[in-house]
Amino acid sequence: MTIKQLSENFSVSGELSEQDFSTLKELGVNLVINVRPDNESSEQVSNEDYQVISRAHSIEYAFMPVKPCEYTDADIKKMQALIQSTDGRVHSFCRTGARAAHLWALTNKQKLSYANLQEILAQHAYDLSPIALRFK
Repeated sequence: MTIKQLSENFSVSGELSEQDFSTLKELGVNLVINVRPDNESSEQVSNEDYQVISRAHSIEYAFMPVKPCEYTDADIKKMQALIQSTDGRVHSFCRTGARAAHLWALTNKQKLSYANLQEILAQHAYDLSPIALRFK
């Protein structure tokens, strides 16, 4: 797992393994948000399995599946509420981390400009241009 730290308390990555949960716990992550729908690929870990793994590591877990670049206002509000629900660090993931990064950027569009958000994401090889209209 390659952790990409987008802010002091929020990071993203691609798919997680059970061992990755140990690493996240050591880093002080209190909440893991899975934004990848089940059954996108045959080898992916299911939401049910992630619930069991996160419980075993004493990490809160949330499942909010979204399709790439198809983020509703309800998705953004839910992500924002989840992030605000903990005082600790939050880690979100999907296949590559892009959806998680996009959702984080959309939750911060009132605080940071599109240019600032694009710069933060570009440092981690993510791009906001596919959802640029959401920032107008």
